[in-house]
Amino acid sequence: MLMDVVHELVTKWKSEFVSVLSSSVDIDSLTQRMRTRQKIQQGGSGPGRASLSAVGGQAAAFHVAVWTSLDGTIDKMEQLISCSRLLGLTLMKQRETHIDVCMTSIYRLDQYISELYPSLAELLIHEMLIDWQNNKNSEKYSSILLIFASANFKESLTRQEDNIDSSSAIDNSIGHKQINDNRANIRNALISNEGFLGWASDQLATKLSAVSNQSPVIKEVLEGEYPKLLKLILDLERRVTSTLSNELSNNSNCDQYTLSPIHQQTILEQLPSCLVRALHPFETAYLSRSVSRLFDRVTLAFSTSTTAGPDTNELNDIIQTAANELAYATVHHDLLYKVTRNLDKLIALFATKTETLISTGSTCAVQLTDSQTLGQQNNIHLVNLLCQFGTNLQLTVNKRLNNLNTITTSNINHKNYNKSSTFLNETFPLTTTIETTTPIKNPLQLISESTKNHLNNLCNSILNPFLLDINNKIDEILSSMHNEYDSYQNVSVNELSSKSKYLQDLQNFTARVRQQYLSDLSQPPKFVNTIPNIFTQSGCYVCGEFALQDALKPILTMCVNSYLWRSTLIRSSKESIRLKLAADYKDFELALMPLCSPNYGYTLSKLIPESYEQLRDFPSILSMENEQLIQTYAKEDSVGSSSNHLLPSLICQHMFSRAPDEIRYPHIVAGWSTNYYVSWLVKRKNDTERLVFLRNGLSAYVHEVQLRQQREYPPIYLQLKEFLDYHIGKDQK
Repeated sequence: MLMDVVHELVTKWKSEFVSVLSSSVDIDSLTQRMRTRQKIQQGGSGPGRASLSAVGGQAAAFHVAVWTSLDGTIDKMEQLISCSRLLGLTLMKQRETHIDVCMTSIYRLDQYISELYPSLAELLIHEMLIDWQNNKNSEKYSSILLIFASANFKESLTRQEDNIDSSSAIDNSIGHKQINDNRANIRNALISNEGFLGWASDQLATKLSAVSNQSPVIKEVLEGEYPKLLKLILDLERRVTSTLSNELSNNSNCDQYTLSPIHQQTILEQLPSCLVRALHPFETAYLSRSVSRLFDRVTLAFSTSTTAGPDTNELNDIIQTAANELAYATVHHDLLYKVTRNLDKLIALFATKTETLISTGSTCAVQLTDSQTLGQQNNIHLVNLLCQFGTNLQLTVNKRLNNLNTITTSNINHKNYNKSSTFLNETFPLTTTIETTTPIKNPLQLISESTKNHLNNLCNSILNPFLLDINNKIDEILSSMHNEYDSYQNVSVNELSSKSKYLQDLQNFTARVRQQYLSDLSQPPKFVNTIPNIFTQSGCYVCGEFALQDALKPILTMCVNSYLWRSTLIRSSKESIRLKLAADYKDFELALMPLCSPNYGYTLSKLIPESYEQLRDFPSILSMENEQLIQTYAKEDSVGSSSNHLLPSLICQHMFSRAPDEIRYPHIVAGWSTNYYVSWLVKRKNDTERLVFLRNGLSAYVHEVQLRQQREYPPIYLQLKEFLDYHIGKDQK
């Protein structure tokens, strides 16, 4: 009987595989093979022959024996999978032409149909549909389903109502409902069956797990050298997929419903879950060991120093360990991606260890008149250390993976892979179907993002307290400009000094800060291309200088904005004062330059483009008359009103400075100090809020005029009112 023959073959193949698998991981058998191989390599144990007695040599030889044995097991697995698939395809293709069968109507999985020459597979399914409830044949049916699943005998999952006339059933004792129930059960069993590959994978996983628990030596081999096991499985999958592809092309005349083109495509793209299931325990253990190796290296490096952190050699050891972990994982992109996430943990640990070394308190307090303290020197060193670690790590990883084509998010979508694209130098098989909407990232991109998130943020955290103190000192110097300009009110143009004292103090201060506190920051290596797009760099800061420039952006923005607002509070009704202010703007820009790095492209225009535009545009309004300001910035058809550079409130505050003394500044009316008012202006994000405050100050002046019973307003009042009404009304629309 055909079913008995198929069952005997499947039982025989299973027995063969179990026997080979058990022998391949048997300790005694492996030890004997290892010793036999050693004797052959040594040429015997006669006089003058040295035996391989070293522990390391014995372990290495045992590892080789294990992998050689497993390689043979995988070959046997492939052979039996091919046999089971070939048998299944033969059953689907071969048709029964016997006279007793050809005129008989048979049951099929998808419909009730009369076949002149049914295939052998259809006859087996017909028999199962009739006798599915017979427990005596359950093992035979399991064997049949395993063969069909191996040959991908899976019909469409679309469930359609069966229009079968129960009166025409072959066996009147078999009811229509029972046939339908049997059909559903067989369909579900076939869909869930993973074929001989699934059965063998489960046997492999069970046996390897059991042996690993019993033998620490085997456990060390499988978990410690997991990439080799993964490569064996991937090679098996490639060969099986290649064989299947050839068989599909050679058996294109198989029954029309047995193998759809859609399912063929799925077979070629999807890594069977049974293989993933078999590998999972060993992958988890390997990744855990990988994290431990990385963490141990970092912990050891930081244990040798309690203040300065790792030296260059220790840093290189950490980076080399990380690069080796990536190199071992290049057998498959999924493993490489997971190991890359371990590197993210390594970078986070390095940042955490470095953070504990940061000097705080009085040891790093900014003494603007003294030399650099030990705490400040240590913090600068830590910034350099973070940049060196991140840069060298990215360079080393790039060198290790530079021959591997990267994966872009366009290569992968929610449902499938593009088979024409390659994973990193075709090292990674395109066999896994992605089941997530999250795009897969390039390992280099992941490391770049990790260094940016962990190392760059810590660099900024180290530098920010120091830079904030510098900002406070700069603001203190700028506050002296008010007294200095008060002394200029009664001085002629010829008597005004060429350079303001407060700007001279500012330039001296920034030069001293650069020389005394920032000179130890590391500079970019020679390979860095200092082109303008360096500001869009991703990943870790290349050097301490670049970290400083990025941290300076908010500080420089506050300095420029503070200067802009303070200059609008200078009483400038005289043209000589406005000319002096315009000249000061150029000197102010020069005074900030020592903090920047123009040699590497870090200028004010690149660091703070928006504030820099205001700094450059504001002197132009100093030369305008009041009427011209209104015409330019407070008319519907004016060009300047659409400019995003100068804030309307900034221009309006400057117009207040041109008013006579009887129109007091709004902050004076409110009882605020100049420093508090400037701080308030800088912190406001909504310009309408500033304009409303200015209007309230102007309204207070109107109230004072009414109390004095004054009949006329100065012309500047009407111009201020027109300006404020225009912009506040515009914002409220």
